[in-house]
Amino acid sequence: MTLRFLHKLSIPSAAYPLVDRADLLDRLDQAITTKQVVALAALAGWGKTTALAQWAARAALPIAWYTLDSADRDPRLTRRDGSPGAAALALAQARMPGRQSSPAGRNPVPPC
Repeated sequence: MTLRFLHKLSIPSAAYPLVDRADLLDRLDQAITTKQVVALAALAGWGKTTALAQWAARAALPIAWYTLDSADRDPRLTRRDGSPGAAALALAQARMPGRQSSPAGRNPVPPC
């Protein structure tokens, strides 16, 4: 695997102390453990990645992290064997035994 690809699998960490957002993290925890899909939406720079990384650091669930970028826009490349997207799916499946994605991409492994 390339260094760039390994970076996409790493949960970001902060180089400085972060604001404690216990209420937000509790709400994320409740949503992620009780829903099939959770969308976290806000403008750029509002802390979405930071909030999810803080949640992942304290979560009891297995976490598979994959950072999307413009190279991931083509679904043909994302699903193809050997692509970063296919490797991320394989990582998620390895970390969550018993959850498989279908060949057609229906009912995929939940995002982590």
